[in-house]
Amino acid sequence: MRFEWTDETIVFFERASRYTGFHEKLAALIRPYVKKGEELIDVGCGLGRIDFEIADDVKSITAIDKDPAVIEYMNERVRVLGVTNIVPTVADACTVADGAYDILLLSFFGASAGDLKALIAKARRRVILITHGADTDPRHSLIQRKPKRIFAREAETFFKTEGYVYRAYTANLDFSQPFKSKEEALRFFEYYASERDSETQEARADLFMSRLAETGDAVYPYLLPKPKDVGIFIIESRGAL
Repeated sequence: MRFEWTDETIVFFERASRYTGFHEKLAALIRPYVKKGEELIDVGCGLGRIDFEIADDVKSITAIDKDPAVIEYMNERVRVLGVTNIVPTVADACTVADGAYDILLLSFFGASAGDLKALIAKARRRVILITHGADTDPRHSLIQRKPKRIFAREAETFFKTEGYVYRAYTANLDFSQPFKSKEEALRFFEYYASERDSETQEARADLFMSRLAETGDAVYPYLLPKPKDVGIFIIESRGAL
């Protein structure tokens, strides 16, 4: 089963972000590396949670993603919040011209190390790469689906080998997922599950459900704890050196 953004998966993601402050904290970590007069492009923006957090810190943000569902969601949020400097657009990274933006943001973007060189060239000044710090994604580990994304160790090896000037940071943040009911938690599992063997799937679902914590909260009585190791790289564009 391939994960897709739906009305409910969007709700789950947004809820976890607000509940934990995950993207607010991520934004605070990268804020020192953006400036008021700079134009930023967020490639593979998803729901654009970081973009909304740093919108006041830059001149403009072009948020691109290949999924029309998330761009539609972002456009509605831009309208409701009255944000004037975020432009969500359905587009692929390959359509972005080299050096078109001051800053390129890649946040948990589905790229391999081999893709990074071409992506880095699209930034005039710097690239901000936010990626998984560990070799497994805590959000999906219970369902044994490794995301097709670069991890921190692989990224750092690439930057060293290619001779890029960069800074590297790590952080351990909370991205726990709250639920209103056990039924809702099971639907969350099913959205992310990819195992076709029904018996194996059932066993993993049982394990998933056994890890729910009771919070005592009237609104969200169940919580799936998810500590998330994050790697952050600030790469100076060679054209800016």
